[in-house]
Amino acid sequence: MASKSVAVRTEAQQAVLALHRMRQQLIKFRTMQINSLRRLLIKYGEVMGVGRAALDRAVVGGS
Repeated sequence: MASKSVAVRTEAQQAVLALHRMRQQLIKFRTMQINSLRRLLIKYGEVMGVGRAALDRAVVGGS
């Protein structure tokens, strides 16, 4: 079975891909933290909407 040739990536392309991967990991971690905080606050009777914007509104709103 013949293997398909793949173009070699430049150093700049590899750097951009690494940045994209890091950003995706940070977003995933942020989402995990927000969901964990929401679960914790629900135990104390504080309910907020889903998503980062809802968390921002709840924190700024103070209630």
